[in-house]
Amino acid sequence: MTERKMIKINNTLRKFIQIITVAVMISTVMLPFTAVAKGADRPIGTLSAEIDAVSSNGSWSWDSKALTLSLNNCKIKTKELYGCVVPDGTRVVISGKNTISSNRVALWCRGTMIIEGSGTLNLKSKKDTALTTDESLRLKGGSVYALTKSKHSAPVVIDRSLRVNGGSIYVSDHKSNSGIEVAKNIRIYKGTLMSESKVDNAIEVFAGKAFYIYGGRIKGNAEGKTSYGVWSDGSIYVSGGKLRGYSKNKENDSYGIGCVAKKTFEISGGNIKAKGNLTALAAWNRVISVNNKGSYKVTPSLKIRKKMKISSNAKVRKVSVSQKYHGLDSGHNDYICEKFCVLGKKNFSYSYDNFRFTNTLKNVTIK
Repeated sequence: MTERKMIKINNTLRKFIQIITVAVMISTVMLPFTAVAKGADRPIGTLSAEIDAVSSNGSWSWDSKALTLSLNNCKIKTKELYGCVVPDGTRVVISGKNTISSNRVALWCRGTMIIEGSGTLNLKSKKDTALTTDESLRLKGGSVYALTKSKHSAPVVIDRSLRVNGGSIYVSDHKSNSGIEVAKNIRIYKGTLMSESKVDNAIEVFAGKAFYIYGGRIKGNAEGKTSYGVWSDGSIYVSGGKLRGYSKNKENDSYGIGCVAKKTFEISGGNIKAKGNLTALAAWNRVISVNNKGSYKVTPSLKIRKKMKISSNAKVRKVSVSQKYHGLDSGHNDYICEKFCVLGKKNFSYSYDNFRFTNTLKNVTIK
């Protein structure tokens, strides 16, 4: 082989190695926890890198076969980005008083996670969400307190669904536009979900698809301007338990409990209390139509079983409004068609320009 060919091969190999090195460096920055991708068998973060491990003081242990992280009076405080990142299928068992604190995510599951036990778990983050899962979370026991100083991330973010069969999640004094944020469904049978803050434009407890409330307790307490206590971008079904949604600011539009009712807002049981400056309880939807046609597609529905007791003898009222749409990419004949179903009094009116209901119920109790 000639010297010229050898130089050419060496240069090509050197460039290839450089490309691979850069790619590895980029992946390390962008995905610092690729080792805990779905299917990995150990946690990463402040915990030991060993597959089966026990802390020196016995405050935590990891069982790789059962995918179980046990916390017993465990105190983890780190300046690293992540406190603890656990693999898909992890069961977290808490006893005693436990704390995980980090710069970004305190507890992150790269899939579905179960939290159970009889203890407390304080999760604290400075720059991101305190508790998150890439898929679903099931809460079976224990008390979880989530706190973040971030103005851009909710303290609790569940990328799929949340199921509560016991235990509790508490969020307070957050700085972001939501407290407990679930991408799809929230189902609660027993236990508690509670979030409260004074942040403007905040939704305290949010479900992207639907709430199913069979028992337990959900409470959203919003005190900021134009805020929402409990809100769903889909439907709300209540057949038991306690539902509390309060938006207490008296100067701006706000909902106590509401939904963009793609299907329905149905109350067939339970005990509900709501407060809002705009309205206490409402179903709402809108569609952008051409030539003011297509408004029939907007079909919010608020259903309350007749035998349930409603305060102030209120009735479900409906209103439909439309106005020329002047938003981005709007055509010359585009309209916003909106319909509301609210629990209101007899004299019901609606003003679009300042987005204000009049003579609607600001406080409501249904039981």
